[in-house]
Amino acid sequence: MKHIMIVDDHPIVREGLANFIEIADDLTVVATASNGQEALEKLAALTRQPTLS
Repeated sequence: MKHIMIVDDHPIVREGLANFIEIADDLTVVATASNGQEALEKLAALTRQPTLS
């Protein structure tokens, strides 16, 4: 299972990507963020680090 964090400044894009990713059996969205600072804060709080790419 790959853990994914979605970072985008548009809420509709984040939601759409999350819905699309959740369809895949081997992917799960563990967090979303609207900017880089929020992403770093949420990343630091995660116990399981997402796949970076």
